Amino acid sequence: MRSNRLLVLGTGVYQVPAIAQAVRSGLEVVACSYTAEDPGRAHASYFENVDITDKAAILDVAEAYDVAGIMTIASDVGVPAVGYVNDRLGLSGVSEHTAILCSDKIRMKEAFREEGVNTPAFLEVRSLDEAAYAYRGLGGKVVFKATDSSGSRGIIRVQDPLDVEKAYNEAFHFTKKDSIIVEQLVCGEEFGSQTLVIHGQAICNICHNDVVSHGSVTTPIGHSCPYRKAGSVEQKALAEVQKAAKALKIETAQLNCDFILDERDEVLVLEIGARVGATSLPQIVTAYTGLDWIQIAIDLAMGRLQPESLPRGPAAKAVASSLIFSTADGVVEELRMPGWLAQDSSLVYLTVDVQPGDPVRAFRLGPDRMGEVVFRGQSLEEAESKVRQFTDDLEILLR
Repeated sequence: MRSNRLLVLGTGVYQVPAIAQAVRSGLEVVACSYTAEDPGRAHASYFENVDITDKAAILDVAEAYDVAGIMTIASDVGVPAVGYVNDRLGLSGVSEHTAILCSDKIRMKEAFREEGVNTPAFLEVRSLDEAAYAYRGLGGKVVFKATDSSGSRGIIRVQDPLDVEKAYNEAFHFTKKDSIIVEQLVCGEEFGSQTLVIHGQAICNICHNDVVSHGSVTTPIGHSCPYRKAGSVEQKALAEVQKAAKALKIETAQLNCDFILDERDEVLVLEIGARVGATSLPQIVTAYTGLDWIQIAIDLAMGRLQPESLPRGPAAKAVASSLIFSTADGVVEELRMPGWLAQDSSLVYLTVDVQPGDPVRAFRLGPDRMGEVVFRGQSLEEAESKVRQFTDDLEILLR
C-alpha cells in the first residue's frame, strides 16, 4: 500500500492553491521546483529543489518519498515529468506519450492533423529562411510559437514581413527544441474550456469566455462563465475536444483547451494542455458549476476519483475574473483595495502576489501578474461589470 503523499511539480502562485488544498485534505505534499523562493514551498510538507523538467530527477524524488500520486496545474512545463513518473510507477493520470504530445506544439498539431481535428494550418520551422517561407505560404498573417512553452511565452503575431526575423528569434528564445511552429492566424473570437476526460470520454466540457491583452502577444487576462455563444458552438467545441482527446491518446485527465471561433462560426482547436488551466480558471469552474476543480485534480492524481459521485453544490449564475497587473514598470509602494470590497458579497476569490518593495513590470506575459480576482453575479454582465469596477477602483501605487 502506497503512502499518503502527493508530489506537486511547481511552487509558483498558480500551484499554491493545489498544494494548500491537498495539505488541508490530509495529504502530505512533496513540492518540487528549481526556484526555492517561490511561495508554494511554505505550504508544502516537504520541498525538493529540483528542476521539474528533469524527468529522471523527479522520478528519484517520487521513489524516495514513495508518493501515491503526482500532478501539476496551470503550467505545461511539468507535464512530461508527470507522465514519465506515472508510467514507471503505475500511478493515475496522463501517460508519458500523452504528456509529450500535449507539451510539444508541433507533435500536438501533427496528431490533430492525423485525426482530422479542426485546427489552423501550420508549418514546422528550423531556420530563418523556412520562417520566411512559412510566413508567405500561410498567407502573410501568422503566429510564431515556441514549441514547448506556456504562459504565452514565445508566441508572436506577425502580419508584416519586416517582423519575421524578430518573431523568429523571440520564439527560439523561449524553446529548448531545434524548431518552432508557424501557424496561420485565424481571425475570430478566442474562447476556451476546462474539460474532464474519463476513460477517453469527455464527461464535462465547461466553455468559458476569454479576455486577452492586445498587441503582438495576446495573453489571457480574464475569463467568465457562462459562455456567451452556448448551444451549437459548445457542441462543436465538445466534438473537437473528443477528437483531440483521441488524437492525443488521452484516457483520464483534466484538460485546458484553447479555441478560436472563426468568421464562419466554425470552432478550431488552437492547443490543449493536459492539466488544469491558470488565470483563476479553477476558481471560475468551482464557483460556476459547484465542482471543486482543484480537488478533482488531486483525487485524479491519487487514483481515487469517482466520476459517478462527483459532488455538485449550488452553482453561481455567472462568474468573471481578472488578473491584477500594472501598466508600468516600478516598485510596489501600496495596493489600495476599493473601499466597498470588504462589504461586497459577490467576491469569490482574491489573491495578491506582491508586497511593498517588490519590483513589477508592465504587463505583457502571465508572470507579470500581481494577483487575481473573481466575482459572481446574477448575470454575466453583472459579474463582468463587478470585475471592471474592481480594476477601475483598485489603486496601484508605484515608485
